[in-house]
Amino acid sequence: HQLDPNELLTCPFDKSHQIAAHRLHTHILKCKKSHPELDMILETCPFNFLHRFLPHEKEQHLLTCIDNHRILRNK
Repeated sequence: HQLDPNELLTCPFDKSHQIAAHRLHTHILKCKKSHPELDMILETCPFNFLHRFLPHEKEQHLLTCIDNHRILRNK
């Protein structure tokens, strides 16, 4: 599964922000500065630093993360 660079993704800091995949990295860096309280709470995926989630979502994310599956397939 190759991510389309123009696919719209949801910002983990503000669900109303829909960002093109190729701009997500830049957006997250900017948006996390605007939401420092959320940045302290959100966890970061060990397989892709662009994936951020609430602690109670961690187990589900790790089980379904596309980057986790890529790493497991490459072993």
